[in-house]
Amino acid sequence: MDARGASVPAVGDAPDEAVRILTHLTQHRQVRGCVTLSAPDCRVLWSGGAAFAPGASPDGDATLARVVQFVRELLDVTQRHISLFDHDDELGLLRIRTSHYELLVTPSEKYVLVVVQEPGP
Repeated sequence: MDARGASVPAVGDAPDEAVRILTHLTQHRQVRGCVTLSAPDCRVLWSGGAAFAPGASPDGDATLARVVQFVRELLDVTQRHISLFDHDDELGLLRIRTSHYELLVTPSEKYVLVVVQEPGP
């Protein structure tokens, strides 16, 4: 953990510049955590932030695994439904907001960026 209580980022195959940008994003005051996944297999390339730190929840690794599984299933279902409307269309941004968190998912051809943040006012 760093001095702010955020988890030390786990780095897979993420390029240095991407890690720098993601680390900066994770330090935003409303951001609880960020995850970069490979597409289409949703393998974790990088994760960081207080939401995924051991002690931030009963188990930071379990929280990360739950978020990754949720995103994987969400992307599969959402893309299938988008294809029903237009088989050439694709998902650009998915935002889910509850009273406790906001989840932003931005898939691309190679990567999926997931940001977990506190909901705004």
